[in-house]
Amino acid sequence: MKTTTVREWFYRAFHARGTPLWLKFTLIFSLLLLFTLELVGALFATNLKAFYVGRLDDAVRVEGEFLAFYLAPYLSSEFPAREDVLLEDIETIVRNFTPLTSGRVYVVDNRGFVVASVPSDPRVVGHKLRHEGVERALEGVATVGPFVRGEEGEVFRVAAFPIRDQGSVVGAVVMDVPAAETFRLIADLRRLFFTSGAIALGVSALVVLFFARGISAPIVALTAEAEALSRGEFPSRRPSEEADELGRLDRAFVRMAEALRDALHTAEAERHRLAAVVAHVAEGILAADDRGRVYAANAVALELLGVSQVEGRTLSELFALPSDEDLGNLFSEAGAFLLERGSRNLRIKTNPLPDGGVVVAVTDVTEEMRREARQKEFVAHVSHELRTPLTAIRAYLEAAEEEELPPNARHFLAVALREAGRMERLIADLLTLSRIDAGEMTLHLVPTDVHAWIAEVVERFAMRFRQKDVEFTFRLPEHRLCASLDVERMNRVLDNLLDNALQFTPPKGKVSLEVGEEGGRLRIAVRDTGVGIPAADLPYVFERFYRVDRSRSRNPGGTGLGLAISREIVRLHGGDISIASQEGVGTTATLYLPGGGDCAR
Repeated sequence: MKTTTVREWFYRAFHARGTPLWLKFTLIFSLLLLFTLELVGALFATNLKAFYVGRLDDAVRVEGEFLAFYLAPYLSSEFPAREDVLLEDIETIVRNFTPLTSGRVYVVDNRGFVVASVPSDPRVVGHKLRHEGVERALEGVATVGPFVRGEEGEVFRVAAFPIRDQGSVVGAVVMDVPAAETFRLIADLRRLFFTSGAIALGVSALVVLFFARGISAPIVALTAEAEALSRGEFPSRRPSEEADELGRLDRAFVRMAEALRDALHTAEAERHRLAAVVAHVAEGILAADDRGRVYAANAVALELLGVSQVEGRTLSELFALPSDEDLGNLFSEAGAFLLERGSRNLRIKTNPLPDGGVVVAVTDVTEEMRREARQKEFVAHVSHELRTPLTAIRAYLEAAEEEELPPNARHFLAVALREAGRMERLIADLLTLSRIDAGEMTLHLVPTDVHAWIAEVVERFAMRFRQKDVEFTFRLPEHRLCASLDVERMNRVLDNLLDNALQFTPPKGKVSLEVGEEGGRLRIAVRDTGVGIPAADLPYVFERFYRVDRSRSRNPGGTGLGLAISREIVRLHGGDISIASQEGVGTTATLYLPGGGDCAR
């Protein structure tokens, strides 16, 4: 069975889950105090042993030197006594002068043979003593040697002192001094120290425990209130009035709880208001996370999509999107697309959120599309109906123009012819859009030398720009470009763009026509330094019948169909057209067409 040490127990208790703070404080202090006691105890024990062993060694040294001094005459060669008298005298001196030597004392001559021993031991007298320090003592060096253990387990301190007579070493005194009493005293003092330390540790731990419980009590209370706060239970009490750190913490917590309660109440009220607004809007609203999974929807969205619940379903599933790529586009940028759901036509608008989700608005545009279809059908029908009588009217006006008429009548006739021509152009535009809407417009694409085509366009407009005193320039790449175009219809696009540039550029202004390649496509740009288009009007310039504020030009003219027809023609070519403008600076119309490339290839 594995034994757990005190330190291991402290470590496990400190790191155990759920250990209260007051207990951790007590454990930390107890560990620090225990470490301090161990350190002080080690130093105390070391110094205590050194002190008492030093005292013992000093006493042994004094006694040994006294014995050596008094025994010197008896070992001198000049001492006349008999051997038995000599032995008795030496033993008497040793017994009288050795209060420490309850152990053993040997007196040896200068050859190392035992002359006398106390207590008397005939077995060693006359024999050479094999003892620690004898040889060094006979060399004249006093030694207080190591501790040795006797046959019965007793501990002795070994010491040897030279006996000198007239400067010569005539023998030595060897002492085995019992050290049991010294070690018993050291052990008693150690026991007393560690017992006192243990009592002090226990008392200190209790005191620390008492104060730690008092200090941690407010923290425990704050923890309980914080847990209650996480469950939506807000404290209703006065904050602490203490001026210490815990008092400030308590006041800050109460203020935070009050602010959080107010914020939650405000957020809840806003949520209810927003939910009420979303529930009563005419559009269907859905909200989805960054994976396209719907987590909220209003009743209108459920009704329009024909489902009873949408939570947990994906946008791809609801809108029958063909691939995850289409779903990704919903998150990357705002956009819109049409969705057929049974007999309904739905417009889906997506608006990505900063957190990666998306808000989707669903609008039923079935009636709107029906009205638009009826409107287009009506316009096409009226255009056809007006075309025949207008042709007859123009024929009669042209015939009357050949007759001799008074000047006033001729002026009125010219006005009538001009307006008849304008009506014919309007009807032609309407019929063109009708054919495009019906999918009846077909292109006659032929390989076209772009340089030659642009040269013809420039030649048609050069005189008109000179007459208005507007600088007209064009720029073509050095290599000749080719593209597959319906030149007649593309002439209508360029004519419309150049007409607009000429119409809205004042005298002394500039208009440029630039042709080049970009991304493998043919790029044609018409730039002018005219009055420009207000930013509020730019998103609508391609809508049918839309006209920018008449006040920006003295001769606005136009029907609002030119750019709409131009965009449709460019799209039929597989290209695109865009308008960039800054009011008071000028406008740039850029169109991109497939093809490009060197005619020589």
